[in-house]
Amino acid sequence: MTNPPIPAITKRAPTIDFIDQRLPKHHPLFATQTVQYDVMSGQYQAVGASNSGLVSTAASNAPSSSNSLVSRPEVADLNAMPFWNEIFADSMSQFKSTPEPKGRSKSLYDIREKTDWHAVYDTLQMARKKYETSGGIIRDMRRKVADRITPGAEVARIGSKVTPQDKIVTPILGAVELILGAVEIAALVRKKALAGLDDMVPVFSKVELFLSMFKEDANIRNASIDLTAVTLAAVERTIGFFISSQFARTGKALLSGEDYQKGLIESFETIQTKSHDLWEQAQNSHMFESHVYYQEDRRIQAQMGAKIDLSTLVAVQGFNAVNNLLNDLAQQMDQKIDRMLQPIRQENISLRIENDRLRSTSPTRTSMWLPPPQPIPGLVSSWSINQETLRNIIDVHDLDLTDLALVQDRKEQLPSRDRSRAEQVTNTQLFRSWIVSPSSTKLLIHWDSRLPKMIAEVSPLTVFCTTMAQALRSNPRFLSALWFCGQHIDAYEFGARSGGQMMIGSLLDQLLRQWDFNTEPLHNYIGYDSLQKGDVEALTALLGFLIGQLPPEIVLFLIIDGAALFEREEVQDALPVFLSLIQLVADNSVRATVKLLITSTPGTDIIRGSFEEEDLILNVDSLPILTAASEERMVRELEGELHGDVP
Repeated sequence: MTNPPIPAITKRAPTIDFIDQRLPKHHPLFATQTVQYDVMSGQYQAVGASNSGLVSTAASNAPSSSNSLVSRPEVADLNAMPFWNEIFADSMSQFKSTPEPKGRSKSLYDIREKTDWHAVYDTLQMARKKYETSGGIIRDMRRKVADRITPGAEVARIGSKVTPQDKIVTPILGAVELILGAVEIAALVRKKALAGLDDMVPVFSKVELFLSMFKEDANIRNASIDLTAVTLAAVERTIGFFISSQFARTGKALLSGEDYQKGLIESFETIQTKSHDLWEQAQNSHMFESHVYYQEDRRIQAQMGAKIDLSTLVAVQGFNAVNNLLNDLAQQMDQKIDRMLQPIRQENISLRIENDRLRSTSPTRTSMWLPPPQPIPGLVSSWSINQETLRNIIDVHDLDLTDLALVQDRKEQLPSRDRSRAEQVTNTQLFRSWIVSPSSTKLLIHWDSRLPKMIAEVSPLTVFCTTMAQALRSNPRFLSALWFCGQHIDAYEFGARSGGQMMIGSLLDQLLRQWDFNTEPLHNYIGYDSLQKGDVEALTALLGFLIGQLPPEIVLFLIIDGAALFEREEVQDALPVFLSLIQLVADNSVRATVKLLITSTPGTDIIRGSFEEEDLILNVDSLPILTAASEERMVRELEGELHGDVP
């Protein structure tokens, strides 16, 4: 006779498993495939109204351009610039509104009548050739004077910045190459040009991409025209330098000093400014398109919700009604069992404490060569407890490990786009200042405006906290304790472990698991009865007692995710715990460095008050998405910060 299969163990409430697995055998209503339990809402919903279905449908109805994942083209030739050529005429028109150098229009080096970039670039090449071939004794003297102003090695280093080996080459970058090769400037001006080039090369590499991405965006087009116009002006100035008299150039270099070719360098700086303007316009356009797609998703969701027929609604109501009844029954049974077991638990703990006390005070044979032991004052009125027994009293064994495993299982269901944005936190100045600060500090991270997709209260910030905890726990210099509010919000669920008491209990359990503390003097600070009852004030005092023992070389990271969920009325005991953690950071008597990180999706309403005055709130939804999500890259960046800068 074969035994029936054992049902798979799940994290869902037993009431849900009972409805889904047992009730279909007793009534056909519960055998329907149109209703399923939604973990995010905690209710039964129609299958068509589930979040995953809505998201996938919305994605399929999005514009085709967002579905066809075409790789970004590589611009590796000056001829491959269709978007720059499109704006050339308007850029030339704007450039021609500026004053023209005297006599230039009648020379071979006039660029104001050119019709494309190639003609302008050829004129610049021709002027440079004239500059390099003309000379004689005057040229040799000019070279020696320039060597005293700018070392030849520095000129070579400037040239190496703009070699054709760069993957992305724009006509602007080609013009910049000639500008820097043309001018041998004084030391101070040379440093400014070098700094400008270092900042411009990565900016120019994105300009062509922005024009192709936002073809119909007038803001991008206008910013591109401005950038092209000032580049034409810089090219015209450079041509003027090339074709000017050698004697005049030599005299200016000797007499002007640091102001030599100041106008040309200012033209270069203007190109840099306009490039940054174009970059900002591209960011604004990207945020606007994201908002449009978000609104389209919501519209499709509303349409799908309206299509649920009446029979499905009746089934949903029936499922939820049965679930509520079973939850009420389970809660009553849980409370009844808890009341029955409470005296037994108290008796067991009392016996364990008494056993520890008797073992610590039991008489031992004394050596005949030693004096008898002296009595310990106050022994009768005091109590002592070892670390393992303390963990048993708190009774939150390894809850963080269960939560970490759950987040790991569900993180891949989150969009890579949202996870990538959360990972950009490591590149912000606020986060870096927080993590490398030699003293205790705090930071609050919000994702508030355009909320990301979440799976069972697992958000991209939850995944960020998980990755950070893994990086911290690989280094023995760091202690870490974390809590995911989103996994402990249902106070009425069967076997629920929620609220401020459970949060601080889990933090204590993690500390006791990572460090050996001296618990002998604990009775001087905390009452045993309060500790046994799980009083939040007693647990808070215990946390301060333990952290106070950590040595100065230890850095303790406290990470709390989903804080807004614990601002609800049903978990009122959590707010005093948050306050105690914030006060712990400001406690100068704590020798260890304490770093508190609180994240929340959406943002908090009450907790934020402790961070606003110091400008310690970081908003994730304003960060750009520069690369695809990569936990390995994020861990490497975190380890670089932690191993290099944290005291």
